[in-house]
Amino acid sequence: MKKTGTAQKQQQRALPLLSEQVRQYLATCGQTRYLVARETGVAQSILSRFMAGETGLSSASLDALGKYLGLEVVMHGLEEAQHQEPDSEQGKGNRRARGRRDRGKGV
Repeated sequence: MKKTGTAQKQQQRALPLLSEQVRQYLATCGQTRYLVARETGVAQSILSRFMAGETGLSSASLDALGKYLGLEVVMHGLEEAQHQEPDSEQGKGNRRARGRRDRGKGV
């Protein structure tokens, strides 16, 4: 049975944001921020501000943390996204909106 757009959006909303998942994993991994910072090269001050929700992470920092913690991204609904027409007006608008909204922001 194929999901409707509304059902897919509800499923996506139920999933925590990637940044929240990383925060949760860092909080429960049993490693100190000092050790994580030393091993990943991500400044301890950045980790502290990220954990407090005061800042995001750069893609380089996110990559370093993901590699250190053994995290990977699992895409939900990828099969449906691949079947969408890439040149549709809706697809173009969504790509542009994401690009503007996310430009210069970390996770």
